[in-house]
Amino acid sequence: MAVPSAFWASRRHLLPRAKSALREIALVGVISAIVVLSIDRLSTKPPNASYASHASNTIQDWAFVGAHLGKGFVNYQAHPFTLVLLSSPTCVYCRQSTNFHSKLRGLSKAENVGFYVAVPDKSQATTYLSEIGISSTSAITWKDVGVQVEGTPTLLGVDSKGIITRVWIGRSNSADQQQIISAIQRPSERPSSTTVSVDGKTANYSLEKLLTLRATRALDIIDVADHGARSSIYADINIPVSELLIRSPYELIASQLHVVDCSNLNVGACRGAVRILQQQHFQVATFGLGSSSESCAISRVP
Repeated sequence: MAVPSAFWASRRHLLPRAKSALREIALVGVISAIVVLSIDRLSTKPPNASYASHASNTIQDWAFVGAHLGKGFVNYQAHPFTLVLLSSPTCVYCRQSTNFHSKLRGLSKAENVGFYVAVPDKSQATTYLSEIGISSTSAITWKDVGVQVEGTPTLLGVDSKGIITRVWIGRSNSADQQQIISAIQRPSERPSSTTVSVDGKTANYSLEKLLTLRATRALDIIDVADHGARSSIYADINIPVSELLIRSPYELIASQLHVVDCSNLNVGACRGAVRILQQQHFQVATFGLGSSSESCAISRVP
């Protein structure tokens, strides 16, 4: 039976209210989905992040800016600045960098800069070491360096106290090569863990400072590398730069300090992540600021 037109006419004024109610229901549904997704991301760790223990008793094993290499097989006091190259004769990127590393050895000798090459096994790397021009006295093993690295080649800049002031990861591009050469030839341009910053004002913490902060205040270390890229080995959470603007308001705690792990990022990506977080009024710092390029992944130094 047809409904009289008078019935609809008497209820036409209810249509705007019904539409408004439907819009509110839809909005609540969207917000609920976002909240559920955010909670799910927090409870199920992103697959690209490394959640191996980063407690204070293990984080010191890794090559961070500010880490102290201590005493051992290299006398860092013998030179105002020392370069330690962790390499491998079976790494394709190390082989492709042989000419540049040989050039660094020559420049270092001329400028009174220490230069050492660390390989997995010296007895199996004699040909490779001779190609770079390294003598037996300047060749050491990975174990002798005393720290872990993410991949080879990795070049460590170390001051006379044995403190790492710069980490260059992977096959160096032209800009990195010029920076390394400048560090050898001009002492005023040698990097310092206290002066490195993405924007001249954001703190880039040394290893000791980060450990002290972690023991005294709430903070999290954020891996902002893209999914599928080499992930952080010590981050608490993985939020790629491309997702940071959307996810950070739901997944980061405003009262905490958020330390962007820049050890596996180029400076531009690190700066972009810091800027996004600062624009949302988060407390931000960086850690491990350095260059990252193509490298041969390794699990742990034996």
